[in-house]
Amino acid sequence: MKRIVKNETGVDLKADKIDDYTKAILRNICYWMIGSNDGEWDPSKSLYITGGLGVGKTTVVMAMNMVLNFFRMRLDWSFKYLNFQSMERLFLETMAGQELKIISRFSSGGWILDDIKPEMYLINFYGQEVQLINRILHARHEVWKYNGKQTIITSNVPWVKFCDATHLNDARLVDRLSQQYIPVTFEGKNKRSPATRLKHQKNGSNNHGSIAKRKYKPGQCEKHGSRWNCTSPDSA
Repeated sequence: MKRIVKNETGVDLKADKIDDYTKAILRNICYWMIGSNDGEWDPSKSLYITGGLGVGKTTVVMAMNMVLNFFRMRLDWSFKYLNFQSMERLFLETMAGQELKIISRFSSGGWILDDIKPEMYLINFYGQEVQLINRILHARHEVWKYNGKQTIITSNVPWVKFCDATHLNDARLVDRLSQQYIPVTFEGKNKRSPATRLKHQKNGSNNHGSIAKRKYKPGQCEKHGSRWNCTSPDSA
């Protein structure tokens, strides 16, 4: 399992010994996964995991997902089975002309929303301003409130800044976030391998600069501040 997780995330799990703070977090994660009240977190709530680059956020949630999938397959235990969604990929799919109805997938089931970034909050989708993250978070709150389905969010954005950034004239959403999520901070240094760090440096800190190369011809997608403006491929 260590080899699989490292290949996917570039994090070397054997780089450092685990300190007491991290041990406490991992212990609480285990209690949360099995729905136990023996930990420090409310197992009925969702998790917002934040921390610096390469500290292991995605590595841990991928390992969690593998364990939960094992329980589902071998023990038919699906209470906290979680689908995995790279928010980078969802963002690119949306900006590349796919219909916004793909967001409806988050209205059911449990989800891991990996690596939410500030530039995803507000986008210009063919002339229509869309609060992409707001829509998803409202959908996740509804399915959590009425069906008890969990969400794990990972992000480099600290919890307080995340709530401020997603506010966008939506006080109701901020209130919902405080009801639903337990903020968890991962500490430590960057544990990514040198090769993976170089790859991230070449691609840029947010990886969104290559969107035109993937789905659009040059000039059809441009970034303005924290927003992307895209013209239809048919109109270019």
